[in-house]
Amino acid sequence: KISIFHNVQTGFFSSLLELKGAVRYRHRETLAAHAKLKAETQQLLETERKKTSDQLTEETEAIKARTKDRRKKAYRRRLQKLQLAADDRYEAARLRIEQSLQQFEDSTNFQLYRETMRTVFAETAAINRRLLDELLQRTDYRRTIVLTHERLFRLSDTGTPPLMHVFGHRHAYKHTKFKGTEIVNVAALDHIIGTASLNDGDENQFSLANAGGYCVFTISTDAVSVERRQLFYPGQEINRWEANFRCRGLIADTENYASAVSPYK
Repeated sequence: KISIFHNVQTGFFSSLLELKGAVRYRHRETLAAHAKLKAETQQLLETERKKTSDQLTEETEAIKARTKDRRKKAYRRRLQKLQLAADDRYEAARLRIEQSLQQFEDSTNFQLYRETMRTVFAETAAINRRLLDELLQRTDYRRTIVLTHERLFRLSDTGTPPLMHVFGHRHAYKHTKFKGTEIVNVAALDHIIGTASLNDGDENQFSLANAGGYCVFTISTDAVSVERRQLFYPGQEINRWEANFRCRGLIADTENYASAVSPYK
């Protein structure tokens, strides 16, 4: 028998939001000034980016107009030099423009806000571990799966490491083992493939589609295995071109999860 605890973060989530809201309210003047400066910085960067692009286009067109044979290496070298010079100009401008924002973020008031937020998250994590430990002590924690939205860290600190911790929210799929707990990040299981209509005769023209994905967990007495699979939709009017690298290695949906006849829907 396997026990599954899900949404164990929910009990403290409202408190976390209240704490974060209280910190933001306490530092509201600092945050308002930071938001204003950041918006101004982004606007200046966009203006500088357009200025650099326009200048590069003008210089490139001038060289093209003076060049009769554009197949020569000298012509390509001149274009490369123009691109490198444009990149250098923008980078120098970016550093100059972002200097004021960086100085503000290094200020005492803003650093105090960041440090307070870090403390809030650390205290939240500690309380979450304590609440989870209280649940695990009432069951066989080595036969328990913990399912949460975000990852819980240091689950072994309380002496009740669960068999498995499954979470998502950020980053991408990953399966690791740490201090006796199987840790599985099931975020970003979606699988993007290149598709084209069967009636489209041009193999160079294709669009992208999200084929989706899922994981199969196999739990035995002495091991846990996790297999990531990609959904395959039988009968749909798509053609997976082998020329498109995104299509390779597609795993058949043997359980028909993506099919209308799937028993799991």
